[in-house]
Amino acid sequence: MERYDQAISDFSEALAIDPNLAEAYISRGRAYYFKGDYDKSWEDTKKAQDLGSQIPSEFLDDLRRAFGGNQS
Repeated sequence: MERYDQAISDFSEALAIDPNLAEAYISRGRAYYFKGDYDKSWEDTKKAQDLGSQIPSEFLDDLRRAFGGNQS
């Protein structure tokens, strides 16, 4: 769990420098997902998509399942 917290902190720092760094949103979103913080994971995933990143469909499916299929 501690590694996820450190990763989130590191990616947050990167985003403070460059808020358009889609890869940092994707990576931070995955860290949030693995911590069980699905709301924040979804926010970062959507932001990465808004910046034009392709999110692997498998990850999107897993995230939707975590929400009970209620996200689009």
